[in-house]
Amino acid sequence: MKKVVVPAVGCVLCAVLGIGLGMYLQWKWFGSVDVMVREMAGSFAMVDSNEPAAPPIDQWQYPGITLLGSGSGLKSEINGTIVWPQCSYQFGTTPDSFQDVVRFYAERMEFENPADIADSLRGAGTASGVHAVAGEVAEVPAPATTYDNLFLADNFQPGGEGLERPLRSQCLIRRTKSYDAVVHVTRATMEEHTHIILIYTVRKE
Repeated sequence: MKKVVVPAVGCVLCAVLGIGLGMYLQWKWFGSVDVMVREMAGSFAMVDSNEPAAPPIDQWQYPGITLLGSGSGLKSEINGTIVWPQCSYQFGTTPDSFQDVVRFYAERMEFENPADIADSLRGAGTASGVHAVAGEVAEVPAPATTYDNLFLADNFQPGGEGLERPLRSQCLIRRTKSYDAVVHVTRATMEEHTHIILIYTVRKE
């Protein structure tokens, strides 16, 4: 038993001493352990320090939407850096058409052909790119958001007849290093309102 425990304890002590020595040198040379801890937390959370912060969830609301509910989950931070991102949601309705709502979010997510996406009955598509955000000072390089997008349309019934469903449904997804936005839009035949579900996960505020 001693042959197993003693080496294991020795390894743990060496690790603790190594971390402590590193933190002491960080404080001695650079005057801040906080910087090191923040960088370690950022690496753990897989967030790019140069990525712009996520916009507030209100900026993803459809104009004039009637909210029926909203909420948020828990989040964890280490020295101000999010290591367990918070997931929030909103859902509501609008009298605007299904196509108008899908087109709005396709434009908001910077898809190339928002009108085609809004009229799509079945299929999927992706988009990716870099969106530059205007800086407040001209001499400072503008931060940029790197994004990956996906849309999914499922509006046909099973089988080869090509019959449309009595419900239009489309999901649009935008993923960046600082946030994820998922929007699900539905509207049934003869229904007077379009329903919108927004799920928003923030990794960098």
